[in-house]
Amino acid sequence: MAGHERIPSPPGRPACAHPAATAKRQAEETRRLNHRKPSEVCAFGYTFVLAPGFSIRLDSEHSVLLRSFVREQGLAVVIDSELQPRWSAWSRLLPCLSADAQRVFHNANAGGASHISEALSMEVLHRAFGARLGLTELELIYWPTNGAITDFSIELEGTELGVSVTRAFGYGAELSVAQAEGLLCKKLSGVLASTATSCHGWKKQLLHIWCRAQADVEILRLAYTRLAPALVADTVVLVTLCTNLPELYTERGDKACRQPRACKGLKDDEHLRILAESDPLRFTHAMHVQVQ
Repeated sequence: MAGHERIPSPPGRPACAHPAATAKRQAEETRRLNHRKPSEVCAFGYTFVLAPGFSIRLDSEHSVLLRSFVREQGLAVVIDSELQPRWSAWSRLLPCLSADAQRVFHNANAGGASHISEALSMEVLHRAFGARLGLTELELIYWPTNGAITDFSIELEGTELGVSVTRAFGYGAELSVAQAEGLLCKKLSGVLASTATSCHGWKKQLLHIWCRAQADVEILRLAYTRLAPALVADTVVLVTLCTNLPELYTERGDKACRQPRACKGLKDDEHLRILAESDPLRFTHAMHVQVQ
């Protein structure tokens, strides 16, 4: 034999599968999925949004209603949706999220076990309705500062909105009407309070509620009908059923990561130094001290 002949690899199988090359291909595939525009399919009275990491099902009319109601003051509505993740593990789903959802997940919040629910909320609003992230929880400013706060702000259909995210499910039992009504009262009251004290441009908010069972969705809708009109106000409520992503409901907060909100008007040491140097009477003060 005059030389060594290379034995061809079987069809469809690479000649070598170096770990670094495999990781690079996976990263490139993830980036490709993240930048791919979600497609919509309309069938059987529903709109199906096909995103990289999941699919979303919406009533065709509700898909239009949400876009319309967020622009108008004094209009409240409950929108139902269902999310089917491609994987049941959050670690598999996270790399497929958009840059806005990644930012919500990785940025610090005011505490609590809500990173997954808030990031996934941003992803749904982005993929299904074209929303863009404005500010995250600790970037938002209120006055007074000791009241209710919202989770993040978005721009949707040219309108700035606040977004509050919560989860509705029973602990060890089915969700009761009383529990659902209490949750809605608490969250809708917080929405009205944070809108009133916000230093930003939104006049309206969207309350996004995650449910892990269809029965919880029905209970939530029943409880909503019992609320006072002044509490419902003009808040748009988006209810999303997600049954096979356990970490969405079992996430635990990390107290070590909790960061207090900075009070409006609070000045750090550097700011105080600059103010002292700009004091026009500083030389007079210094001379007065020397004379004494």
